Amino acid sequence: MLCHHCCATLPASKMSLGQWAIEFGTLIATRNLKPKTLADRLSQIQQLVLLLGGPDRQLSTIRPVDAATAIRCVWDTGREHLSLRLHIEADDMFNEAIIAGHVGLNPITHLRRPRPVVRRSRLTFEQLQAIRRISTRRGRQWLVGAIDIALVTGLRIGDVVRLQADHISDDHLLVKHQKTGVRQAIPLDIRLDAARIVLRKVIDRCRDGMKPGDLLICRSDGRPYHKNYLTSAFSADRDSAIPRSAWGEGKKPATFHEIRSLSERMYRAQGQDTKALLGHKRQSTTDLYNDERDCGSVSYKVVPIAGRKKGPTHVAGHV
Repeated sequence: MLCHHCCATLPASKMSLGQWAIEFGTLIATRNLKPKTLADRLSQIQQLVLLLGGPDRQLSTIRPVDAATAIRCVWDTGREHLSLRLHIEADDMFNEAIIAGHVGLNPITHLRRPRPVVRRSRLTFEQLQAIRRISTRRGRQWLVGAIDIALVTGLRIGDVVRLQADHISDDHLLVKHQKTGVRQAIPLDIRLDAARIVLRKVIDRCRDGMKPGDLLICRSDGRPYHKNYLTSAFSADRDSAIPRSAWGEGKKPATFHEIRSLSERMYRAQGQDTKALLGHKRQSTTDLYNDERDCGSVSYKVVPIAGRKKGPTHVAGHV
């Protein structure tokens, strides 16, 4: 029986990297991916072709050292998350090449998966209140409405900007998540206690004077705000409300998306089923949003002293 390396040196195909990239792209297009996901993956495939030696290179000549060098090159430019995506894409691409009989070895199998460090800061409720005050002072009521909707529902920014004034049925806000396709009916009576905010009141405020079909968050002429514009406006008010030094050395300021994590953490403390609220299929995904990333106090395990009566097992603090 031949080992992986023997199989790799005796390929059944002379296919080039460029040819296989086209075939692999056609293959993943049959996987019922969302348009943006497919476009991102096709772009990553083209980047891999260039990084691994160009379209004319023979697919079977690519070794682990070639893949490691390519991914490391991207990592060293500071694009750590892209290096992770390229690692995942290359792994899929070579696994399919093995199945198709073009190679006998997946060079990615031997590589450790990159682990990007998340540098984006979490958002605290106090910080969000400060940003909201700046938005109010500047007359950006549409941004205040978007902030309140995101906080009380935990929705992503892309879903917030798509909500319409008539997306109400039987005392529920109907939502179809753009990213996952999950359909939800969020009760209008849902309340985030710590923020003293109720979805019904937020919706009523945003719907004031609107006609059926109008967007809840829109320009004065009824045209929609693009989510990138909303993100930029939020970032501008954030920078006015909170000094850069407050985020910590090496950290990036919190973005609008961090309201989703803040909502999850506040609702979990309240006893709400946050997995259902955020529309996740797995609890592990929801737990990622619950990580405070050192934006608050941290629990430290107490070292016991022999012969002394047991006290608290953990102490809260921040160093």
